Amino acid sequence: MQFPVFVELHRSRLLLSSLALSHFLAALGIFLSDWPPGPRLFLILSVLGLFLLALRRWRQGGVRLCLQADGGLTVDGLAATRLPGGLIQPWLCVFFWQAGEGRRQTLVLLPDSSDRESLRRLRVWLLLARRS
Repeated sequence: MQFPVFVELHRSRLLLSSLALSHFLAALGIFLSDWPPGPRLFLILSVLGLFLLALRRWRQGGVRLCLQADGGLTVDGLAATRLPGGLIQPWLCVFFWQAGEGRRQTLVLLPDSSDRESLRRLRVWLLLARRS
C-alpha cells in the first residue's frame, strides 16, 4: 500500500436508516407499554431528543482522513491519535480517535460511507496499526 492514503468519508444513509428505525422501535415499545401516561410521554420525548442529537451528528458527516505508514492519522487536517478498541469488519468499521488533548471521537463506517477500495485500505491500515 502506498502512503499516505487519503480517505474521503461522507454521510451514510444506511446509518441514518438504522438510527431512525431503532429510535422508532424504542418509542413504539414505550408507547405500547402499560406504564402511566406521564412516564411514557417523558421517555418518548427523551428518545426523540436522542434521535435529534444523533441526527445532528450525522449531518456533520464529511470527514477526510490521511493515513500514514507509521500509524499516524490526520482527520480534516488535524493531527490525531488512534485510540485502542473498536471493531473492524467488512460491513462495519468503528474506531476511536482523539485530536491533541480534545475529547474522544468515534467514527462509524458502513459500506456506503466511501468507495470500496478506500474502505478496504482503511481497514487494512487499522489492522496494521492495531498490531504495532
